[in-house]
Amino acid sequence: SRAGYEIIATGETARVLVENGLKVEQVSLKDNLEELMKQIARGEIALVINTPTKGKMQERAGFKIRRTAADYRVPCLTSLDTARAYLVAVEAVKEGVPECRPVQEYISI
Repeated sequence: SRAGYEIIATGETARVLVENGLKVEQVSLKDNLEELMKQIARGEIALVINTPTKGKMQERAGFKIRRTAADYRVPCLTSLDTARAYLVAVEAVKEGVPECRPVQEYISI
């Protein structure tokens, strides 16, 4: 990615990321869920972006991934808006120390 991360993504997410010029390793949750959870546990995955589609249904793969991330203290973003803001922040830090301003300067009331 532009921020220097290796990206692993599933299905439609992988397709959209590739269409937007990112290098992505596409995986299937059906085939790779247990391995992804092990990678999270071993600290091989630094950040999880997982947008819930069916809420808190414990049997769903997304829930299991979010739960594993929480158990092993791996940051987990559940909103694409938050993921986008995170990427902007990472890119700003790579360019140098960003200027800090009060949040009120970023919000028009």
